[in-house]
Amino acid sequence: MAQNKTFKFLNFDSSAEIPVPTFNHIAKINEDFAKVDKPKTDRLNKYDSVYDDFCRWSSLPTELRKPTSVAQFEKNYKIPKGYAFTFKRREDFASRCKRYMWEWIRERFPDFVQNMFTKAIKEGNASAIKFFAELIVSDIEMDKPKPIIQPFMILGVNQEKIDRLFQSDEIKKMKVEDVIPAEE
Repeated sequence: MAQNKTFKFLNFDSSAEIPVPTFNHIAKINEDFAKVDKPKTDRLNKYDSVYDDFCRWSSLPTELRKPTSVAQFEKNYKIPKGYAFTFKRREDFASRCKRYMWEWIRERFPDFVQNMFTKAIKEGNASAIKFFAELIVSDIEMDKPKPIIQPFMILGVNQEKIDRLFQSDEIKKMKVEDVIPAEE
């Protein structure tokens, strides 16, 4: 016979059945867990889309920014006053702004080239002509094939024989004494 002992200090009956959770219990636990406050880092993600827009806005020249000030930007995007400072402190802020700035420049580069072309042809502007000369030379340099030298190895052939294949006739005629003076 099993003894029915009660642990009074734990208020625990050793013969009592251990309850097994049912599906309803698990669903209730999941609902309770969903209600728990999430960490503050998740709350900051609320403004991620605004952060990207702020980076794009910051990468533009000052005259082209609309809204014209940070305070107006915060007001238009309904973010807390001074929150843009938090955006500027993020690690990737500078790299994002730089990437967006180069996108903006690349979009306008054809217009710039057209303007310089007009100045070079119609006005004979020396700086515009120099710009085109450098642009063409840099393009030629970029398209020029680059020689690739890769080492190779011939198995079963003495290294001295291989060296003689690639030495010029002048080097072959030279003697050791010509290169290294004899010790006196």
